[in-house]
Amino acid sequence: MVEQKEAKMKVPFGPYHPGLEEPVKFVFEVDGEKITGMDFKLGYNTRGIEKLVETKDNIQAIYLLEHICGICSMCHASAYTQAVEEITGIKPPERALYIRTILSELERIHSHMLWAGLAGEEMGFKSLMMCCFRERENVLDCIERLTGNRVHYALVTFGGVRRDITEEDKKFVLEKLEKIDKAIDELTKIFTTDPLVHKRAVGIGYLSNKEAVARGIVGPTARASGVPYDTRKHDPYMAYDKLDFVVPIENDGDVFARTTVRMHELKESVKIVRQALKDIPEGPIAAKYGAIPPGETIHRVEAPRGEDMHYVKLGENAKVERVKVRAPTEANIFALPAMFEGAHVADIPLVIASIDPCVSCMDRVAFVEGGKTRILTIRDLRMLRK
Repeated sequence: MVEQKEAKMKVPFGPYHPGLEEPVKFVFEVDGEKITGMDFKLGYNTRGIEKLVETKDNIQAIYLLEHICGICSMCHASAYTQAVEEITGIKPPERALYIRTILSELERIHSHMLWAGLAGEEMGFKSLMMCCFRERENVLDCIERLTGNRVHYALVTFGGVRRDITEEDKKFVLEKLEKIDKAIDELTKIFTTDPLVHKRAVGIGYLSNKEAVARGIVGPTARASGVPYDTRKHDPYMAYDKLDFVVPIENDGDVFARTTVRMHELKESVKIVRQALKDIPEGPIAAKYGAIPPGETIHRVEAPRGEDMHYVKLGENAKVERVKVRAPTEANIFALPAMFEGAHVADIPLVIASIDPCVSCMDRVAFVEGGKTRILTIRDLRMLRK
């Protein structure tokens, strides 16, 4: 009998697919049901914010950069604001630093709960998704109470914050945290012990510690592969150096490990918010400052998905000359080729979801044609996207 070998095929996934929240084009090389290689193409969600910000003044830039992402807008606003404060030498009051920390951690909780719901859906666990989204509403209620908005909070400004936290606000948030904390315990138990989750997540999408370090992976994706790094601990900002918390680390490097890290981070974030509300000092919420001088710097914060880095260059009269954003997904997407080695086609949506990709944060336009200069029309740019 002659043994027949299946021919390798290329399977497109996206840019528009039910398994993707945002447009990215993946092309998988498959041998039967096993993936032997993959590539991806970005650029379907570009909005040109880095260029647009150069037409704005410094204050307008805060709120424009906040709109890079609707899930981690506090992180983008904070990274830019703290970069300008570093250039200018502005020292925000302690109370403002605590308020920034509280909102950053509430944002981390709502981001991780959103991810947990979407991951549950990809696992075929629809009821788990509904539970996660239901509990996330309590976090959004806290954010709305403190800022007036559920997304794009407009809280951070140079030298501090725009809104204070009252005693009534504290009481409201602490009461909500009791419900959130209990829900996290229940969700963590499901995600770490349910046999359906184990079957769909254990041993899937493996990323070794060596690969995570070599590819520059950040955030929960890196910490699930045994990389013990968190910007809040290793390069503290806001009030993180005054608060007691643990950075969860797992070593298995699979989808289950990435899930476990995020569930444990939820618990730590609740702990941080409680401490910050208890220890928040009295005093002003913003510092006065004078003219903003020219300068450039890089500042980074730990967004829910990992290290968010902003390069900021200011010119004369506080003009924004350049802002370059390196969002965490821009680093983490390069983990996918390693994660998909030997994986099965059925695992594609879940493995992609396990890095919690945010295409809005990541997408850029890059066009290089050596030795030539030409003006591109809108039609040209649209053609380049294809």
